[in-house]
Amino acid sequence: MRSSAIAVELIARGEGVIFVGQISGLPWVEERIASLGFSFIHNNPSKFISNPESDVLLLDSYEIEVDNVFLAPENWLHIVAMVDELTPSYRCTLRIHPGLDSNWVGDSKVPILAGPK
Repeated sequence: MRSSAIAVELIARGEGVIFVGQISGLPWVEERIASLGFSFIHNNPSKFISNPESDVLLLDSYEIEVDNVFLAPENWLHIVAMVDELTPSYRCTLRIHPGLDSNWVGDSKVPILAGPK
């Protein structure tokens, strides 16, 4: 849900946005994803092939292992991670912390947008 606002804005701007992931057991989330207007919905990340020259991954997960092949930096132009104090230390080029507590930055040296920015 944290990243859906970004997806909505990109879709409204005419960008091609693809949802890659599996949502199970949450019918209201499945309905929301289906209604947002994604160009395509891939339920199996292992079958999605990214274009490292143009695709940007917006990663919002607590469960994907940091060494998962899907997350390899060479697969993406950029990786943007939605983060908080519980998020694994994913390799990324930008972090977004959607809360208003701008004092929280974590211990990464990767740039972060946090607080009211």
